[in-house]
Amino acid sequence: MASTMFRSSQVRSLDPRRLMAEFEFVLVLTTLPGDADAASFARTLVEDRLAACVNLLPLMESVFRWEGRIDRDTERHIVRNDANHYAGTLRGPVSQNAAPAS
Repeated sequence: MASTMFRSSQVRSLDPRRLMAEFEFVLVLTTLPGDADAASFARTLVEDRLAACVNLLPLMESVFRWEGRIDRDTERHIVRNDANHYAGTLRGPVSQNAAPAS
C-alpha cells in the first residue's frame, strides 16, 4: 500500500470529496478490555498485514448495559487505519481474541 505524505499547506487546500474519491480508506474502532495487551494485538495486526496502522488510545471508563444490568469497566479503544478493501479482514482476528468480560 503506497503512502502519501502531505505538507500542512497542501492539506488545507485539499478538497475532501476529491481526497475521498482518490484515497479510499476506513477507520475501524474496536474496544478491548483494559487489561488486554493492546500493543501486542496492534503489532500482530500490522505484522499480518491486517492493518496499515493501529492507534492505541488511552484507557477509559465505560458504562454499558450487559446481561440486563448497568455495568462499568475500564477499556481501551484501538483505531485501525487501512484501505477500504481490507475493511472486513479484521473481524476474524478480533473475534478470535475476544474474551467475555469478567
